[in-house]
Amino acid sequence: MKTFQQFNEESQVGPSSFGGDNGWSNTQMQGFSNKLDSVRKAPVKLVKDLYNAKKEAEQERENEQRKIDIYNKKMQDSKKIAKLEKQIDNITKKDQQQTTDKKPTPTQQTNEVYDADVMSRSQIRKTGEGGRVGRDRRKSEPERRRVKATGGGKSEPVSYKDRKDIGSQKQASTRVQQPTKERGSEEVKQSYADKVKAERKAAALARRNAKSGGGEVQKPTTSKKDTEKQASKLLTKKTPEKKVSPDYKSPKASGLTRSERMKQQRKGETMLRGIMKQQETDRYKRETGQNPDAKGRTKIMGRVHKRMST
Repeated sequence: MKTFQQFNEESQVGPSSFGGDNGWSNTQMQGFSNKLDSVRKAPVKLVKDLYNAKKEAEQERENEQRKIDIYNKKMQDSKKIAKLEKQIDNITKKDQQQTTDKKPTPTQQTNEVYDADVMSRSQIRKTGEGGRVGRDRRKSEPERRRVKATGGGKSEPVSYKDRKDIGSQKQASTRVQQPTKERGSEEVKQSYADKVKAERKAAALARRNAKSGGGEVQKPTTSKKDTEKQASKLLTKKTPEKKVSPDYKSPKASGLTRSERMKQQRKGETMLRGIMKQQETDRYKRETGQNPDAKGRTKIMGRVHKRMST
């Protein structure tokens, strides 16, 4: 097999077995034309595959460049965050240095005297979260058992709602029965004396009955807990009973459902609105002497709505 240099020398020196002076170039041109014909005869699918492969390579190159840009941005952000954290640490160190240089307050000195267990038993309590008077006694999310559906077959614990009166102390007058009469008045003294007299009379009667029956005087068997319950019941604020009008009569059952009642009510309102509209139209004609135009109809409907709302 001849090398490229031998082919070149033969083409320069003299005729060759491949067709004279131009034999080598003709052979090369023939090869190129054959390859071109094969490419022309190639199926359309091969061309599409080549195009898609080129497009995927370009897309992958763009994705890699995008990842590089994102990584560079994250590195810049992390450097900024580290710089800010360093500044915050320096500021906190300065504040701590200033606080340690100051003399401790009397409350700090007393806190240092007591042990931790003594401080935990003290009656001083910090305010709770959200301005509460006491600590937050609600259960945490892992402790809650009641859940609600959130969709997709999933559920989550039900969150508590905050009270509207957080941070406000309840007055005793809202839960304890307050005196209805003036303290130290003659009426109060007399009522107390009558009460003591009745109790003594009942005790004397009990002793007399016990002696006549040949037994002993029985002491009250009510426990301390029952006494406290009775006392708290007496101290509970008594709300006045609401007076009911003697002329009140309960409405009779119509036998209709809520949707049917609302439908009937809307039908009646529509009929009443039509009657009022006709009345206001006649009034407008009497006042102006002509039929209402667009502005007049707006004025009429305003009057109708005002009448319907009252």
